[in-house]
Amino acid sequence: MDILLGIALIVIIYAIYSYNMLVELRERVRNSLAQIDVILRKRVDLVTNLVNTVKGYVKHERETLNQIIELRTKFLNSQSLQDRIDTSNMITQALKSVFAIAEAYPDLKANQNFLVLKQELSKLEQELAATRMSYNDVVQKYNTAIKIFPNNLFAIVFGFREESYLNLSLTEEERKVPKVEF
Repeated sequence: MDILLGIALIVIIYAIYSYNMLVELRERVRNSLAQIDVILRKRVDLVTNLVNTVKGYVKHERETLNQIIELRTKFLNSQSLQDRIDTSNMITQALKSVFAIAEAYPDLKANQNFLVLKQELSKLEQELAATRMSYNDVVQKYNTAIKIFPNNLFAIVFGFREESYLNLSLTEEERKVPKVEF
């Protein structure tokens, strides 16, 4: 009887420990997603400033610039993080065209605003890459924790579900350098 009581007490203590650990990991996953969302929003605002700077120099390249503005609106209206990430990837592709356009305009390439915005965008891209890696690391720890025995038993009981990794791989078409003709 005392042995059964001791075993029950150990199971209860481990269940509490397991639950708290899984909650902590799940919250780290949510926090990482929130950080990615903040960076993506900063990026969209920065891209808007970059486009506005380019507009002043490039009157006849409206199609590319308008596409980025439409993508920004789509990003801001997106309900899910995955939609924002997908739209952000489309903005990245459109930005390649903007930078290609800028190469054809020496005055624009030398414009201080353009250079500062381009540098800020580069820093933001590095921050986003680091945050994506951090998110995937946290997801890996969380997913592993809910799959390991005996945590997997408690994860099922407490309703913990596997999180998906942030997969931002580009298709072959998206990897191509845009062709800009004048």
